[in-house]
Amino acid sequence: KISSQEAIRLEIYKVIKEEVQNRGVTQTWVVNQMNYLDKSLNMTNQKMSAILNGRRELAGDEFIAVCKVLNMDIQNFADKEVS
Repeated sequence: KISSQEAIRLEIYKVIKEEVQNRGVTQTWVVNQMNYLDKSLNMTNQKMSAILNGRRELAGDEFIAVCKVLNMDIQNFADKEVS
C-alpha cells in the first residue's frame, strides 16, 4: 500500500500527463519550453518521462515551470485529494 502523499504525487503526475495529451503537444515541446523558461532546470525527455511515469520526483522549480508551460493554475493542486 502506498502512502497518501505518494498517491497524491502520482495523481499530480497523471493530471500533468493528461494535460500534455489534451493540449496535443509533445513531451519534447514541454521540455523545450520548460528549459526556455528556466535554463537551470536542464530538463530532458528522459527526466520528464521518468517524472510522468512516477519513477522520479518533480522538483518544485520543475513543477512551477511545467504549470507555466501548460498554463495550469498551481492553486488547482493545493487542495488535491486522491479520488
